[in-house]
Amino acid sequence: MSRDLTEMYKILTGQENTDRSKFFSSYNLQGHDYKLYKFRSCLNVRKFFFSSQHIADVWNSLPYNVVNVESVNNFNSRLDKCKEWSI
Repeated sequence: MSRDLTEMYKILTGQENTDRSKFFSSYNLQGHDYKLYKFRSCLNVRKFFFSSQHIADVWNSLPYNVVNVESVNNFNSRLDKCKEWSI
């Protein structure tokens, strides 16, 4: 799970050479700046892909101080210390 969250962080912050809009739609309400909108899907391919409902739920529940950091190392460090997500 932490690898998926790290990859999600890199895509959303532009550290991966990919167009994030192909994978995610984001919105900014309360919490951190990279909240994800979950599309409803009837296709199993999309439902069980990397950006599955469960990972998006975990991502959206991460606190601001975990997601809004400047480097992948800081993200991983804070993610390891975060007790708010349990899998």
